[in-house]
Amino acid sequence: GGYAYLMPGREYDIMVYSFDAESATIIEDDHNLKDILAKTSPVSDSVMAKLDGYVGKIEGEMIVYEPDHLFVGKLEDVYVPMRGYGAASFQIDICARTVVQTWIVEIDKVHGAEQIESVSGVISGLADHNLIGRCEPSYDQATVFLDTVSLAEDGHIYIKFNTFGCNTLAGHNQVLSLVFTDTRGGNFSFNVDISDKFKDNPLQYIFIETDDIEALH
Repeated sequence: GGYAYLMPGREYDIMVYSFDAESATIIEDDHNLKDILAKTSPVSDSVMAKLDGYVGKIEGEMIVYEPDHLFVGKLEDVYVPMRGYGAASFQIDICARTVVQTWIVEIDKVHGAEQIESVSGVISGLADHNLIGRCEPSYDQATVFLDTVSLAEDGHIYIKFNTFGCNTLAGHNQVLSLVFTDTRGGNFSFNVDISDKFKDNPLQYIFIETDDIEALH
């Protein structure tokens, strides 16, 4: 839906990206195809206060919001031909794909689910940003705050979250941490290393079976 005015008779590397104007995803360093990146903001103080003391903060990792889907397309060595005055515009077709992954985590189950008022969570060891000019998740890691954590009456937990992925070469573990608030206002946490479940998982679906989450003490 946009136009670009270029000097004809030359070759160009072209990248396009599109996302919602209200998106949580932020574009930075857009002056260079090699450096341009997509990232999100750190969570608010109110979110940090809710997690503080129950989620172990990883040294060097900020807790950030999930990204929204960002669609990126790129072509290299595109020749823009010379054309006469009044000739039709030169059109380039580019196929754009999202650089954001959507994962689902299911946990079975929470004992005493009827005593739980709310659940919050984070996953550590995920990519802080995506270098969209290279479609490459960063080596820098972040802890992602989970916006959607649902607890069913039968104790089943359903989590759906977006991420820039994780760069397996960075050597960081992915740890899921949940903070439960019960009906009396008390809090308790559950932590599990899910690093192995991120590897070779094209379905982007993780199932965790555990008896270690107990609401009643």
